[in-house]
Amino acid sequence: MKKKEDISLFKNLSEGIIEVSSECSEELMKAVSFFNNGNFKKVREISTRIVSDSEFSEYDQKAAKELLSRTGIDPVLLYISLFGILFFIFIGIWSWVQSH
Repeated sequence: MKKKEDISLFKNLSEGIIEVSSECSEELMKAVSFFNNGNFKKVREISTRIVSDSEFSEYDQKAAKELLSRTGIDPVLLYISLFGILFFIFIGIWSWVQSH
């Protein structure tokens, strides 16, 4: 099994900034620039356009998919939030039933 560093298309720098190879498109370079500056909404817009357009190379599409996965919602956080909301609803209903 390969390590995550070997699988990634990007080279991680110590500051958390990513770089791409010189063979990528200008659109992907823009997306990476926005990623490095913290504008994740713009990264998702550009990356979605790259993934859906067959005009871009396979490398660009793979890199865009990786950017989308890096800027997406963390599923663990989503499950914890959902559990918290359901637990709050359960406690509310239970306390209302117990008081009547």
